[in-house]
Amino acid sequence: MVDVGGHQLHIACDGQGAPTVVLDAPAAGLSAAWGRVQPVVGGTTRVCSYDRAGLGWSEAREQPFGPDLAVQELQRLLAGATEPQPYVLVGQGMGASLAQAFAARFPAETAALVLVDPPVAGESDGEAAIVRLPRLTPWLARVGILRGFNMHGRLADGLPEPSHGALATGGGPVSRGRGAGAGGRRSRREA
Repeated sequence: MVDVGGHQLHIACDGQGAPTVVLDAPAAGLSAAWGRVQPVVGGTTRVCSYDRAGLGWSEAREQPFGPDLAVQELQRLLAGATEPQPYVLVGQGMGASLAQAFAARFPAETAALVLVDPPVAGESDGEAAIVRLPRLTPWLARVGILRGFNMHGRLADGLPEPSHGALATGGGPVSRGRGAGAGGRRSRREA
C-alpha cells in the first residue's frame, strides 16, 4: 500500500528487469484481473498491477472518480513504490483510456502503450487494437501478454497449417514456461 495523498492504493509487483510493465484493469476491474498475465510477464521483466481508489484493496478517496485524478494517483503510486521508469502501460477497456491519458500527461515516464479493447468511437471490435500494434506483437508474445488474453489464437486466423494450429491452441515457443509438459510446451487448455 502506498499513500498517494490522503489515501492508500494497493500495488503488487513481480519480476525483475526493464522496462517496468504497468497493468491497468478495465472500468471497475481489480488488479486480480491480471492474475493470469502478471506471472507470465514477471518471468521476463518487472510488472505491476494496482487497484484504483475505492476498488480491490485500495482505500477510497473523498473526491469522485475522474480520469485526471486517476492518472495523477497512478503516477504518485509508481513514484511512491519506487518503480523505475519509463513504463510500458498495458490498459484494458477504460484502463486503456487511462494509460493513454497517463502517456499524454507524463510522456517522459512512458516507454510504450499496449491498448487492449480500448474504447474507440465508432469501433465495435476492440480486438482490432492489437492489429494497430504490429511492431509490438513479437514483444507482446514473448512476455506473455498475447497468451494471457488469448490473442495469439485470434492472430492465427487466416494463417496456413501448421502455423494456424500451433498458434490457435497456444502451442509453439510462446507457450514455453513453468509447468510445461513433455517437450517443454503446453497448450492453453493444459495451463
